[in-house]
Amino acid sequence: MLVKYVFDKKNIIVACGLVLTACNNFEPPVFENTKPVIESQRFTIIEGIAGLSIDTVHASGNGELTFSIVGGDPEHGMRIDPKTGVLFTASSLDFEKIDKYELAVRVVDEVGSLEATATIYVNVLNAPEIPSMQWLLGRYTFLDGKADDVGMVGGVTGSVFAKLLPDRFWQVNESLLFDSQNHRVEFTVGDNYNYQTASKGTLAVWVKFDDTDHMQHIAFFGNEKNNDRYLDLLRRDPASQILSIEFRSSDTDKKAVYGQTPVTSSNYHFLVVTSDGQEWAIYIDGIKEKLSTTTDNKGYWMSSVLDGNQFVLGNVINRQAEQPSNFAGNLDDALIFNIALTEEEVKALYADMQSKYN
Repeated sequence: MLVKYVFDKKNIIVACGLVLTACNNFEPPVFENTKPVIESQRFTIIEGIAGLSIDTVHASGNGELTFSIVGGDPEHGMRIDPKTGVLFTASSLDFEKIDKYELAVRVVDEVGSLEATATIYVNVLNAPEIPSMQWLLGRYTFLDGKADDVGMVGGVTGSVFAKLLPDRFWQVNESLLFDSQNHRVEFTVGDNYNYQTASKGTLAVWVKFDDTDHMQHIAFFGNEKNNDRYLDLLRRDPASQILSIEFRSSDTDKKAVYGQTPVTSSNYHFLVVTSDGQEWAIYIDGIKEKLSTTTDNKGYWMSSVLDGNQFVLGNVINRQAEQPSNFAGNLDDALIFNIALTEEEVKALYADMQSKYN
């Protein structure tokens, strides 16, 4: 039965059908509005990146909360999303001018009657120098679906077998979409640069995964006539979603290293693999991975692959038995260096390519 309640100042009348009952001295319930709570937090960022999402300021309270910066930012270098509490850089911060912020962030409850304030500390790091482009062997933006080297005159040109999409900056026709089957970019060794002579180097590429149900090969070097000798520079495991590198010189000789951080789908990540000729390193969004291995981390590079003659992005070479095992997702802005970039250089390159269109 539907029950209706009618209030006046002192009485409640319960209407149930045609029966009316008066209840004297009824007091309506009182709901207490508690003060919101905001946490004091510490963040660290690299200078020179305008519009960078730093992190989320955590707060709790009744209903929707509204965030604002009320102090500690005299030059307006920061801004905060009033609804989500996500903190951003509002300008290209300069370490030489301000190396730390103590922001007073206020949160107000939905009614607007109660508020709380906390100090948010932001340390600004001096950006390391971007690696010298003199070590750059190839740079590929994939503009208009081409794998032309825009980093050097007369560089190695690849053949593209993939679809075109806007890149991570929504520039039209500047990234490649791979279907996990036959899509790939092939770079055949030629006179301009012999990949098989490189004993050390760096591969850096922006990657967005679409599928997680199979092994995905991002970069591969080998010989199309030999399945037992190759360098699988970068691949992702379907179960753990971690990155790994595998070198194989025969049917029984195999070396591999494994990262520890799962790489999620749907977002672009800046993935870097390096070798100084002694050991491998893997970076995800500027952060160096802690590697594990069941063998030795020998850091083999392309020169260690006997008869290696082809470098491929988004696919493997002549290993059809493992299909489907190719890349499904987007590649954008690939760079190849003939040295192993340092950890600081990788961080600088990530910051530089993250903050602007290249």
